[in-house]
Amino acid sequence: MFYLDVALILLTVVAIEVDNLLIASLVLGINGVLFILRFCPHIPEFIPTALLLVIFVPVAVYCLSIRTKKYEEKAILSGSVSVFTLLFLVALGYAISISVFRYYDLRILLMIAGTYGVLAKTDLRKIVISLSILSSTIHIFAEPLGFEISLALVSLPIMLIGMILYMANKLFLQENSLSTRDLRKLRW
Repeated sequence: MFYLDVALILLTVVAIEVDNLLIASLVLGINGVLFILRFCPHIPEFIPTALLLVIFVPVAVYCLSIRTKKYEEKAILSGSVSVFTLLFLVALGYAISISVFRYYDLRILLMIAGTYGVLAKTDLRKIVISLSILSSTIHIFAEPLGFEISLALVSLPIMLIGMILYMANKLFLQENSLSTRDLRKLRW
């Protein structure tokens, strides 16, 4: 189980940090399969969210990347600085998880990675990848709350991710950019 958790963390870091979005979408699909192996035997309600992570988001990011640009827009932190920062935050989350809970909690580490991707990346496709990881992790936390909450946690990210991908396509058609810095140029 520990090796599966390490693989999930490393693939999450690769999906958030790799510049080629075609590779990032493939890695996200593999990451989704590992999510299913890790969490679905314990939480069967996680299957729709895992399918979101395995099928919908990787295919949508892949198709948008083929249609627009294959490489990521310049981020706030880029290159090795960004990779080091993300790995440092994950290691810090691991240390805090060990000191507070007396065991590591994979969900906290994945939430840290997803939140970092949403905050540090400016490419809308990378934000979608990070949001899908974050929403899947939040769904795991909220699973004991019941079916209605679980259903909302599946449908809301699909709508949000769909809207962001639509906005990314519209932004690329008008400004030839996928950066959040250019969103203010996009007027309805």
